[in-house]
Amino acid sequence: MKTWTILLVAGATLLSACTRSDSATTPAATEATIAPVVTTTTAEPVGSTSPTVPSTPATAPVTTQPLPAPEVPAADLAVTEELLSQYTETVDALHAAAGDPFNFDLEAAAREGRTGAALDQVDQVLDGLRAAGVVERINSAVPPTITTVGGAEVLDDGSGVTTIEVCEVDSRIVVEPGEGVDDADRVVDDTVTTRRLLVRFVRFGENWVLSGTDELARFDGAADCVA
Repeated sequence: MKTWTILLVAGATLLSACTRSDSATTPAATEATIAPVVTTTTAEPVGSTSPTVPSTPATAPVTTQPLPAPEVPAADLAVTEELLSQYTETVDALHAAAGDPFNFDLEAAAREGRTGAALDQVDQVLDGLRAAGVVERINSAVPPTITTVGGAEVLDDGSGVTTIEVCEVDSRIVVEPGEGVDDADRVVDDTVTTRRLLVRFVRFGENWVLSGTDELARFDGAADCVA
């Protein structure tokens, strides 16, 4: 009786062990799915080459471009042009009177737009011509000109004076009328006088008035102010 009991217990033990072993080696009911890895490769056309990127030099090349001319504010340029026009008209009026010194209407016109030393200049010029019995004539070979060489500037001395620099070529001829051959004019002075001038203006209301000039340089016989 004891022998059969031992065999029965041993068989049960062996069956239990086999059952545990089978459970350990059986895969799980749910397995993880691993996605396949896909690699994409772009093939280059036959005979193609990769573009070449130029290298950048360590130092940029130096160029020798001329510097741009300084810009002049529109307001200053407008004032300069206005003063040049005013000065030219004033000078032309005086020379018109110098062509006929005893014409007092021309003298009155020459006085307009002047004050101070500029007004005194009218008397000096016309009185001198009358006393010498001479007049002015235009030199057709060298026409008189007035050009700006410096823009308008307001003096900072509290005088209210505004200036421009001009190059004035005065080529007018001084003659004795009717004193030449066959009653032609006799030339007394045909010197071309070229001067660089600082021209002064003051403002009266809406009008610019010439107050005087300062000679900065003289170039006798020259047609411009280049030394």
